[in-house]
Amino acid sequence: MKTELKPTKIPEHKPGAQGGKRDANRKEKTQQIADAALKIFLLQGIEKVTIDDIVKAAGVAKGSFYRYFADKEALVAAIVTPMADQFLAALSVCAGQIESAKEIETQKEIYMNLAQTLAAVVFASPDVLRLYLQEKRGPLEGAARPIRQTAQEIGRLALETTQKAHGQGLLKPISPEVSTLVVVGAVEELLFQMLSGTVEENWMELPAAVADLIFYGLRKED
Repeated sequence: MKTELKPTKIPEHKPGAQGGKRDANRKEKTQQIADAALKIFLLQGIEKVTIDDIVKAAGVAKGSFYRYFADKEALVAAIVTPMADQFLAALSVCAGQIESAKEIETQKEIYMNLAQTLAAVVFASPDVLRLYLQEKRGPLEGAARPIRQTAQEIGRLALETTQKAHGQGLLKPISPEVSTLVVVGAVEELLFQMLSGTVEENWMELPAAVADLIFYGLRKED
């Protein structure tokens, strides 16, 4: 199931009713531009790709691009935001649940549910995730800014969740900052290697495997 992508601009001239033919045409054109951009972003990197490159790959006029997107940064935001919103929502739910988890198995189950939710999002948008993983490091400027802002917010929520998990006294006394960086970094690298075809792994078995590694590694000894 593909996540619906929405244009960041709606043409003012006869935009048409939602659900009508013009609306359908807008969605089709927006997706056409985004799909073409995503392919060349993955090959060349966001900063190297020009608007001219995108419209040529999409087979549309340059005016069509600016009809739906203010600039390249707006296009990147439109591509990444649907996945990012789902990631952040799942992390927020996890952070809320983990605060009241009094047993290690309950914590593990909460993280397992988080991993399964995120796996479903990844399965629906693997190329978007690969772009995120390729572009997440760097300054908060330029067309990749929406990705790097998302990375910061994911890091913040992951740390908040880890701090709450440590607050229950069930985990080893390791700095939450350190354990968060190690876990998030390891999971992201594993996902990148899998998406790149370097590592072959069963996607359906991955959430349970990651949860086991995390919790039986961080669990405080009785």
